[in-house]
Amino acid sequence: MSTNPLKELYEQALGTLRSGDDAEAGLICRRALSIFGRDPNILCLLGEISLQQRRPQEASKLYSEVLERHTGFARALEGKGLALLADKKPGEACKFLAKAAAAAPKRSKTRIALARALAGSGRYAESEQAIKEAFALNPGLAELNKAEIALSGGELEEAEKLLRDLLARDPDNVKALRMLAIIAVESSHFKAARKMIERALKLRPGFIPGWNDLANLHMKQDRYEKALEAVQNALELDPQMAQTWIVKGNILTRAQRHEESLDAYRHALKLNPLSGGALSQMGHVLKTSGGRKNRLQLFANA
Repeated sequence: MSTNPLKELYEQALGTLRSGDDAEAGLICRRALSIFGRDPNILCLLGEISLQQRRPQEASKLYSEVLERHTGFARALEGKGLALLADKKPGEACKFLAKAAAAAPKRSKTRIALARALAGSGRYAESEQAIKEAFALNPGLAELNKAEIALSGGELEEAEKLLRDLLARDPDNVKALRMLAIIAVESSHFKAARKMIERALKLRPGFIPGWNDLANLHMKQDRYEKALEAVQNALELDPQMAQTWIVKGNILTRAQRHEESLDAYRHALKLNPLSGGALSQMGHVLKTSGGRKNRLQLFANA
């Protein structure tokens, strides 16, 4: 029997959230609140769950409740700032994130969030300074940034060297594993890429970009059922992410399941009406799906 049942429930909720089941994690948090009262750490964890579920206003209320009783609680200050940032209020977010950075001066993630808020407020010089401070606190972030720049510029060898050096020191860095897998795919080393993606997902089962990467990798190898299984895992984690629906549409298009692919692209457009990817892919399906009569029918249903 646990000597601290509140801590036990907290760790159970946190583990459940990390496994990708945010709904069950939320239920565990609410059960803890009903038994033990308004514990600040449980409230903050529930705020993080609300943010993951794209409910920033609900998260903001939870963090405000904590800050009414614990004004300098760094976790609640950061959460409140992130909730305001997600609610498209970067100016207000800056105030809370600056306080959070002062309360937790060695936390690099807080400074990255502050940099985003400052940039969203047009305070670019201050944003750049916050990024520099984050890189100084966590050199791995700077290396990831350099690798990302090298990768986007087509310098695959340089990006791979930076990532392998980083993973030698931090073998569980999920973002580095993902980027190295992308390089492996570019080099057609699919088996190595799959191993890296699967390792990243083992470390973080709720990592949606990893599931989408795995789906794309299976699709490239014409393993459509496995690809659909992977993308379904991503959709179960967050059905409101338009990009995941586009990935599903792409798989169905490659599998010649055109009507289903159009349904997936339509869903992406409902979530993000400005999604150029969904529009262009729909156009491609309509253009290549067969005879003129069939194209007109598909277009009418689009």
